[in-house]
Amino acid sequence: MELVITIVVLLCASVRAQDLGAGGVPPGYSPPVTTGEKVPTEPTLNNRTKVGKPSEERSPDDSAANDRQVAALQRGILNRRLSRLEGQLQVMQNSILGSPMLQELVQQREDVEVQMSDQQAAIDSLQFQADGLLQRLSSLEILVNRINRNQEKFETYVTKLVDQMKAVLPGKLVRDSGLNGNAQHQEMPRDCAEVYTGGNHTSGVYDIRPHGQQTDMPHSGQGAPFSVYCRARHRRGWTVIQRRQDGTVNFTRSWTDYKNGFGDLGGEFWLGNDKIHAITAQKNYTLRIDMSDWEGNKAYAEYDHFAIDNEWQGYRLRVSGYSGTAGESMYANHDSAFSTRDKGSENQGWVDCPKEMKGGWWYTQCGDSNLNGLYHRQGEHEARPDGMFWWWWKRDWYSLKSVEMAVFPHYYPVF
Repeated sequence: MELVITIVVLLCASVRAQDLGAGGVPPGYSPPVTTGEKVPTEPTLNNRTKVGKPSEERSPDDSAANDRQVAALQRGILNRRLSRLEGQLQVMQNSILGSPMLQELVQQREDVEVQMSDQQAAIDSLQFQADGLLQRLSSLEILVNRINRNQEKFETYVTKLVDQMKAVLPGKLVRDSGLNGNAQHQEMPRDCAEVYTGGNHTSGVYDIRPHGQQTDMPHSGQGAPFSVYCRARHRRGWTVIQRRQDGTVNFTRSWTDYKNGFGDLGGEFWLGNDKIHAITAQKNYTLRIDMSDWEGNKAYAEYDHFAIDNEWQGYRLRVSGYSGTAGESMYANHDSAFSTRDKGSENQGWVDCPKEMKGGWWYTQCGDSNLNGLYHRQGEHEARPDGMFWWWWKRDWYSLKSVEMAVFPHYYPVF
């Protein structure tokens, strides 16, 4: 708007300058002659003598009066011209102000101002939320530190309490409670959790004697000891029940092989369904499955409740309470019986899943997982889902690079 007014003012000044002439006076005006010579003049506003009469000498008063009249006449002419210019200026200004383009520009400017105001309000709101989140984060950090301190105090208290019970309780009560390491049937730990709490904090092969009932052991529930691989992780001892890492062990096995176990505890192996049942029949166990792909990515699935029934019940799977990063791929396997290429496939419907998927597993219409399938290198393989897959992480046409399944007692104190 200021630019438009400036242009109009300059235009008026230019028109006025043209009306005044190059010398700044109206056209046709002749200034008085200052020389002593008399210049003949035509009858003009500056020469009031009548034509045809001899010129006479003018007095100074007449000359001054004549100049005043001329000046008044010039002012009137200039005022009329100025009035016309002002009218033209008003018309031009109204035309410019009423221009659709100018109105559109003004509207756009108002819209931009409204948008900037809304954006500033949104920024202020986000800043307020960020400040609130920072305050909550600081409060959570304080709470986590307090919980960690309390956990350390609780662990120290439990350790002292166990030591006092061992020293104070009578011998028989200590034997019955399982706190005396020299008592009968308590010479060995029942799982890797007890191996760890017994002072062995290094991953490796250890002997255990579970209290769970095994199908080929006495009905007292006290079976023969056997070796397991214990994984020390996060101040816990995990009992490993399966491992795949290089494809050196064939997992397309019979029912008997999966019942007793096969492979090398230091490499690839299946612990054996009888042994897995004996361990998980003692108490409630957590199952953790760690897996990796051929691109270096890792994921895990953890289930709060895991157990399998005995052989007479088909080693039926009990699993629930998923958490983790790999996705829930064992939901459909819950309450399913174990099956291999030579037993249990009759319950799979029209598809022989053990033969189709080349392994032993808790198949339910083949399902979303098959961690005992073929070991295909480099992940990708043909459309047949016969590889070692976890569907909700890599789908069934991608064979994983490594898998490890391990159990740990649920709600077990961490030392």
